[in-house]
Amino acid sequence: YFTAGAHEKWLLHTWSLSVEGQFYMIYPLALLALSRFIAQRHLRWWILAGCLLGFGFCVVASFLWPEPAFYLLPTRAWELLVGGVACVFPVKLRALPQRLLEATGLGLMLASFVLLSEKDVWPGYLSLLPVLGTLAVIISARQDSFMTSNPFSQWTGKLSYSLYLWHWPVVVFMSYAGYLG
Repeated sequence: YFTAGAHEKWLLHTWSLSVEGQFYMIYPLALLALSRFIAQRHLRWWILAGCLLGFGFCVVASFLWPEPAFYLLPTRAWELLVGGVACVFPVKLRALPQRLLEATGLGLMLASFVLLSEKDVWPGYLSLLPVLGTLAVIISARQDSFMTSNPFSQWTGKLSYSLYLWHWPVVVFMSYAGYLG
């Protein structure tokens, strides 16, 4: 995404679809295999451990092998495992803590837009900003949130996958057409 020739690669964005596809094929099989050897009540701790070990590997790999760390499943799986952690460690919060957690999560996501640049080692430890921000919003589980329950956010959420599929080809086209520097 950040190299000079990236704007000439029409399908560059499909790497993340590949990573997600691999994860969602391997994850259930891994859980099924683990459940044959580990008691159900302990499985969630294995998910958490896998997430933490995956993050550690991501940080190290981002410095040693930056390009593969950006594109490959072994260094990005922990980001998807965070959703599994949210599922197996459910949290029930009252209204005020929900609001505070959601605000913190949205703040972390906004901070990642403002503070991070292509000069930063990525994904690395800085990926905690958007990932933990997203986790906080998910855990807050606000059904009455102005930010996530309004019609525009709901509409955008319904379109997000389609927008993702088309965003990079549009960027490449704009580059070819001379609209991007």
